[in-house]
Amino acid sequence: MINCALCGASDSQVVQLRDIFLWRSCQQQWLCAECESHFQWIGETHCSTCGRLTHQLKETLCADCCRWLENRQWQPHNYSLVTYNEGFKRWLIQLKGVGDIRVASYFSPQLQKIYQQYREAIWVPIPSSSHNLQTRGFNQTTVILAEAKIPYQELLIYPTETQKQALRTRQERLSRTNPFEWNPNIVHQHIEEPIVLFDDVYTTGMTIYQAEQVLKQHQINVVQSITLAR
Repeated sequence: MINCALCGASDSQVVQLRDIFLWRSCQQQWLCAECESHFQWIGETHCSTCGRLTHQLKETLCADCCRWLENRQWQPHNYSLVTYNEGFKRWLIQLKGVGDIRVASYFSPQLQKIYQQYREAIWVPIPSSSHNLQTRGFNQTTVILAEAKIPYQELLIYPTETQKQALRTRQERLSRTNPFEWNPNIVHQHIEEPIVLFDDVYTTGMTIYQAEQVLKQHQINVVQSITLAR
């Protein structure tokens, strides 16, 4: 019997001896059924470009994407698994705030299914700022991909940060200068493989947009972004 990582409730599922030695095999048992029920999975009715849950046909653009198209002549190509609701926030706080990396594997089965569609692509995790990396001790995007057994390359770095993203207003997020840079530890070469960007949350789209701009400066083509929540 184990306790749910989010609410502490006991789970009566049996953990076999082999699971103790092969910890990854029982990775989804860290959340109870009640906490799992609080995730809102995004189905077929979503924005065709950013993945936002809508009540319209998926071919329809949401208001955010219409603004991106009008103001910057850019459209995202993003797919998200769940909505950014209270259930997901609790999970994210447990991972990033508490540092409980046990929960990082929760979305692994869904990410593996997506990975099968983009096996030929290079997956690039959105980096954490140097400050967050030092404080937290890990970058949540690389931990999540590692738990899902998805290979990745850290082509980007985030060397400085003046204010946490979560503390910024929407306008501040949209007007910030690009914080990303090419990773100097990677010798630049001509990359022909398509790129899949990966992040935990899609909020305004600015993070994906700015990461994509840096890669485009190096003639690298981003074909898709995958985020856990929208």
